[in-house]
Amino acid sequence: MKTVILRSLPLALALFGFTEVAPAQHQGDQAKAQAAGVPASSTYELWLAEDVKWIITDRERAAFKRLTNDEERIGFVENFWSQRDPTPDTVRNEFKESHYQRMLTARQRFSSRGETGWDTAQGRIYVMYGPPDDIQTRIGSPALSRQSAILEPACDIAGKAPSSYELWHYSRIRGIDHAVSIAFAELCPSGGSVAIAEKTDADWLSRPPVPKYKMLCDGQLDPNVQPTGSRSYVCAENPPRVQFKDLNEIVSSHVRYSLLPYEVHVSFEKITDITAMLELAITIKNSDVTCRPDHGIERAPVRIFGRLTTEQKQRAAYILEDTLDGDAGACSGGSRTYKQSIPLLTGRYHLNLVLQDVNGDRAGTFTEEIEIPNLKSLWPPK
Repeated sequence: MKTVILRSLPLALALFGFTEVAPAQHQGDQAKAQAAGVPASSTYELWLAEDVKWIITDRERAAFKRLTNDEERIGFVENFWSQRDPTPDTVRNEFKESHYQRMLTARQRFSSRGETGWDTAQGRIYVMYGPPDDIQTRIGSPALSRQSAILEPACDIAGKAPSSYELWHYSRIRGIDHAVSIAFAELCPSGGSVAIAEKTDADWLSRPPVPKYKMLCDGQLDPNVQPTGSRSYVCAENPPRVQFKDLNEIVSSHVRYSLLPYEVHVSFEKITDITAMLELAITIKNSDVTCRPDHGIERAPVRIFGRLTTEQKQRAAYILEDTLDGDAGACSGGSRTYKQSIPLLTGRYHLNLVLQDVNGDRAGTFTEEIEIPNLKSLWPPK
C-alpha cells in the first residue's frame, strides 16, 4: 500500500474515469503511458482482460476486439460504464465504483501466491454478485452428483478430499427466481478452489451477470438494447447535472483562497495491472466550522466539490460533490473526516477542490498537478 499525508493544499489524486474525456486529451495521456513503458493499446487490452473480465458480455467482448484504434476503444469504455450507470442524471456512477470495490476486496481476501484474488473461484463470484447473504463452513467434502456441476472456469480436479468447504448463500441473484447456494472446495492440484452449484443454475452462474442496459440520454432502461462499443457518445453535450453550481463556479474561476483549513490523506492499493483504488480522506476541525440550530439540534455541515481533469484541462474526467454532515457531535470539538473510494488509472491529472462552511461564509480551495506512476513499477502483478 502507498500512503501519502497532505496538509491543507497538496494532493495526489488520479481517476480511472473516461466519461466525457475528449479524444484529444487521451492522445497526450497515451504518449505518456508509452513513455512509462505501457503502450496505450495494451492498457485497453488489459482493461478487457482484467478490469471487466467477469462482467463483460460475449457480444461486448467481440465488439471490443473489432475496434481498430484507441479512439474507438475510449468510446467503448465510456459507453460500457455509462450504460450501466443506475443514476445517469448525477455525477457519480455507483455501478462502476461498486464493481472496483468488489475487485479490490476480492484481491485482498482471496489472493494466493499463484493467483490474483479476483481470478479465483470465490473472487469471480464475489465480483459478479457481491458478498453473499450468509457463509457457512462445513466439515468434509461437498457432494458431487448428477444434480450438481462445477462452474466455469475450473481446474482439473486433483482427486483429493478436502477436510472442509465453504457454502455461500444468496437469497437473490438477478435472473434466477430462487435462492442459490454455491460451495467452494479446494480440489485443484495447486490448492485452489472450485465452485459447485446446482446443475440448473451452473450455466447461468458461469456467464457474466445480465446488465441493465439503458438508452443513452434519456436514462430509460432497455434490456433488449446492447451497446456495440463503436458508436460515439451520443449525449456528450449533456453531461450529468452538477448540484453545487456555486462551488463549480469557484473551481472554474481559478480564484484560490484558503479561509477554511483542512487536511487531506491519500492512500491507494493495486486492483489490476492498470487500476488502483484511491482512498481519499479529508479531515476538518469542528472548531473551524460554524454551528447553527437545525430543528432544535446544533449542526455544522460542510459541502465538498472537486473536479479532476486530464493534464490538458479541457474536460472533466471526474466530478466529486458531497456533503459532510455535521450532527450534534460536530459542535462539541474534535474533528471529522470525509472518505471516498475512487478507482484510478495511471496518468497525469489536474485537481481542483473546494470545501465550504454551509452555515458560515468561509471556503477553502486548492489546486494540484498530480501523477500516478505505472502500477507495475509499484507492485508485482500477482
